[in-house]
Amino acid sequence: MIWFPELVKTLKLIVIKSIIFDFDGVILDSVGLKSEVFFETFKEFGKDIAKKAVEYHENHGGISRFEKFDYINKKFLNSKLNENDLIILAEKFASIIKKKIFKAPFIKGSYEFISSEHSNYELHIATSTPQNEILDILKKKKIKQYFKQIYGSPLKKTKQVNKILSNSFYKKQEFLLVGDSIEDYKASIDNKVRFLGIKSKYTRFPAIDKIDNLFQIRKFLIK
Repeated sequence: MIWFPELVKTLKLIVIKSIIFDFDGVILDSVGLKSEVFFETFKEFGKDIAKKAVEYHENHGGISRFEKFDYINKKFLNSKLNENDLIILAEKFASIIKKKIFKAPFIKGSYEFISSEHSNYELHIATSTPQNEILDILKKKKIKQYFKQIYGSPLKKTKQVNKILSNSFYKKQEFLLVGDSIEDYKASIDNKVRFLGIKSKYTRFPAIDKIDNLFQIRKFLIK
């Protein structure tokens, strides 16, 4: 369907021109996989601690693993680990996830949409995955070239979105943020950007607009 400028103006429609994607659970089906890695990483402290670590991870999507490690250490391990211990733990996590993440499948419709529509929309990534890791994953999955701006941790999600907005010629109302966590939702609110949620068993946000996968995204690109 072709939308002429006069028609869009008459119907007071907002045409989305730029899309900011979270990564885990939005583009790659990897949230559950990371739960497995959290369990493996913390099982040396006992299964109860490992289960608590997984539960905290699943209930706090959108924040970096380093923030999660710090919380788990303070609340579940009584600050047993020092800074060097946390670094070693993070390296252990990174080593395990690196062996598994490249085999994770795409969320339904994500590759199809990104690969076919990157020339029609300005696409970006804002994720809690560490910056160096997300770049590596995108390269291995052969989709890095489709994104104009890519941000990972330690930069906070809200600041990532703000940087993307600041470096774009498009207006805020022409942006859509697609995420699956409360942090994604908060980043959209903080930056006054429209939000579209991906539903899953890990979903924790009050957004009205929700979809099951990216095959359903197109109907939200004009409103």
